[in-house]
Amino acid sequence: MATYSFNNIIEIDFDGVMPSKYFALKVKIKDIVDANEAQLEEWKQQLKDYVNEVMSEDNADHIGNSVSKSQESVWMDCFVFIAKTLKYLSPKDQEYSLVFEYSLPGTVHERPDVFLLTNQKVISLEFKRKEAPQIDDNKNDIAQAIRYKEWLQNHHKVTKERKLNVKSYLVCTHQNAKAGKLRGITILTADNFCDVISRELKEDNICTFEDEWYASPKTEMPDMLRAIEIMYREGRIPYISDVNKNCLDKVLWYIERAKEKHKKILILINGVPGAGKTAVGQSIVYEENKNGKANAVYLSGNGPLVEVLQYQINQVGKNKHMAKNAIQGMKEFKKEFFYKNEVPEQSILIFDEAQRAWDAEQLGKDYSEPEGLFRVGERIFEKRKYAVLIGLYGNGQVIYKGEEAGLSLWEDALMQHNDWIVIVANDLSEKIQGLGKRKIVNDNVFLPVSLRADFIDCSKWVEQAISRTNSTFLQAKKELEEL
Repeated sequence: MATYSFNNIIEIDFDGVMPSKYFALKVKIKDIVDANEAQLEEWKQQLKDYVNEVMSEDNADHIGNSVSKSQESVWMDCFVFIAKTLKYLSPKDQEYSLVFEYSLPGTVHERPDVFLLTNQKVISLEFKRKEAPQIDDNKNDIAQAIRYKEWLQNHHKVTKERKLNVKSYLVCTHQNAKAGKLRGITILTADNFCDVISRELKEDNICTFEDEWYASPKTEMPDMLRAIEIMYREGRIPYISDVNKNCLDKVLWYIERAKEKHKKILILINGVPGAGKTAVGQSIVYEENKNGKANAVYLSGNGPLVEVLQYQINQVGKNKHMAKNAIQGMKEFKKEFFYKNEVPEQSILIFDEAQRAWDAEQLGKDYSEPEGLFRVGERIFEKRKYAVLIGLYGNGQVIYKGEEAGLSLWEDALMQHNDWIVIVANDLSEKIQGLGKRKIVNDNVFLPVSLRADFIDCSKWVEQAISRTNSTFLQAKKELEEL
């Protein structure tokens, strides 16, 4: 009999139904129809352990039990509803499998309840133990169903490449639920669930590329990347004009050398607050993603910053899926590429606020964020024969616990990867020891002047005001008086 171990602690017998790192459970409809209570309890345990596993992957706060008793009862309700309603499907249709808690690639903890995959369709089924979908300030069930559908249509690589038809349904399991339609989402109940599923499966076949679909990465969209490039060229994206051109040109030059000479390089771009590091990072992305090729991505652990930058691009481009092709949250990236042995489409990873990289304890792993990025970089190099990591390093801008190690985390990672070259300005170079000829010092990657305040350099005051070390109230007051 098949067994599976979670965290090398819990071992569960699944009677031949093995879990996947992409989803919690895959079961044929007929097996759910025929299942006894003990089998349902076994499947519920598998769902529970999977959710606990993925919730703790990149969030130390979720280590332990993230599944409430209410969630467990929802799963059981879902099994019972499926068994009662789909027992009327034909024997052929009962051979289809249902996939529970599939993790959408490129997202953090986005897991539609159930998927039914065919050769022509992806059918998303979101179950609610309600009489009607909830649509208020606390929760919007319809928006959730729409979000899953749009993500699959726009960002799921295999779905896009195979031109699969994506369907999304809300299934209300309460006995008083009424069927209907809201914002293009059909609401299913016990009265029409079986009929609708039967129609969806008519003249279709069991999927022959299931493993490929489940393992699909998030894809970047060439048309969106080309649109962003045009917006960048036309100066329609904010702050691009503030880029320090010497720094940008030099970094692009180093990237070309890495491609030509098949090198692995880390470039640390550092500067005072407001000097334009973010703009440089974005400009590198736009320059390297020409003609719709996803070659560079801007990563940030600062959720509000990601939202602002994405919003700016989406508003200009009038498409809410546009910016995700160029700017992504670090949480999403870690889930996809730190914890799975995957290779991103991009060969150039630009990590914002590198001074705030998490150490191993904060990450909840036996390695730090810089080390995780180097490991991804190694996989990129193996596939494409070059890899570039770019850290945007803000002087004196450490804020949260777990970020204090700063530059030493990058130095430690470099020591573990002895064929990587680092390009760094003189002031950071003095703090990185023991690399010999692997360290190239170039002050073009230092941005010394703040661009935020109409040519008044407020960077020294900001440095004193927010730095945890080597600053005092009196020094901050002095710099303010100078301004």
